[in-house]
Amino acid sequence: MRRHPASPSESPRAVPDHRDLAEYVRTAAAHSPGRPAFRTASRLLTWGALDARVEALASEFAALRPAAPAAGGGGCPPRLVLALADGLDFAAAYFGCLRAGLVAVPVDPRAPAGWRAHVLADSGAAAVLDADGIRHTSPVPGSSPGGAEAPALLLYPPSGSAVMLPHRALLAHHAQLSQVEPPLVRGDDTVLVAAPLHQVYGLNCGVGAVAYHGACGVLADHTDPAGVRELVAAHHVTTVLGVPSLYAGWAGLPGVDADLETVRVAACGPVPPEPGVAARFTARTGQPIFSGYGLAEAGPVVTTTLVDAGRRAAAADGGVRIGSPLPGVRVGLRAPDGRLVPVAPHADAAPARGELAVSGPNLFTGYWPDSRGGPDRDGWWATGDRAYADVNGVLYLEGRGGPGPRAAEGE
Repeated sequence: MRRHPASPSESPRAVPDHRDLAEYVRTAAAHSPGRPAFRTASRLLTWGALDARVEALASEFAALRPAAPAAGGGGCPPRLVLALADGLDFAAAYFGCLRAGLVAVPVDPRAPAGWRAHVLADSGAAAVLDADGIRHTSPVPGSSPGGAEAPALLLYPPSGSAVMLPHRALLAHHAQLSQVEPPLVRGDDTVLVAAPLHQVYGLNCGVGAVAYHGACGVLADHTDPAGVRELVAAHHVTTVLGVPSLYAGWAGLPGVDADLETVRVAACGPVPPEPGVAARFTARTGQPIFSGYGLAEAGPVVTTTLVDAGRRAAAADGGVRIGSPLPGVRVGLRAPDGRLVPVAPHADAAPARGELAVSGPNLFTGYWPDSRGGPDRDGWWATGDRAYADVNGVLYLEGRGGPGPRAAEGE
């Protein structure tokens, strides 16, 4: 029998309305300073300790801001490259960067030196923070929007152009996911983040969501399925944010069902697991794997099978089931004649097909450095990916778009 930790007698706190994710760290610290915020296999930070570190780092990072802001308050804030392998250090630096009003530029510290040099040069960053400390560089002024639409996060995917996500997009994503039943993350959850923190899935769905809800995050610093399973069992994890290879490993591990018995939601990204892997995992654990469709440009989730968990899917006509749009996200299918067909349950026997287009407050402003390629004047952004919707409005991905500026996240 699957068991979940009992909810505390105290009702979960209402999610406040803040201007950035760093303010949620401060709120969690004020509400529950001694409660675990993030932990690894060997270290722990409470919300009070995390907030103190964020404040100290924000004070240090503030020196990177120009003494005299641009006339009219415009101009892109300075960028800070975060190249930290330690998950706790990364989380503190990320929130410190946001609190200081800088643009966070996460990069994999294990990436080739040439790639890291490219990110530094292309972003025009004012400094790099790595395991050796902060190193100042020769910053280049940014031409991207300032003010409310200034980027808070600048993401460099393995291929494609760098994506600019403002605070508005990051927060809208959490507000949208909060309306899904069953919820991906609640305030009383212990969330395993077993995905790269320099990519938007691990960063915003994982680290950002933990802060938004004041939950507890368990950061996996390795990808060994057996070792990660031990983290789940040791810390009574209730929500898993994993990648396909993790579930593939778990599906073949004896006794994994006992170690995962506290898990109430298992999610997979940035792409769905292979159908055979999902079937074996569910047969072994009794736990379905929820997945969907996401893009760095959307912060990242656009659709998820969590939304239509109780909805019957029509007979699949090929493709990979990616679920239904998040509340507050509109999805349409662009027909060959240019018509935009909204995705909704319909009575037609033939499925609606076309290029996926997305609209919502979680969308990016455009690609670095000049905001090109962002949503059109009506708020729609064409993804380049092809999909169809069955008669119940459930979406199936048929193919990803070809080469172009769109970001492509790898596992």
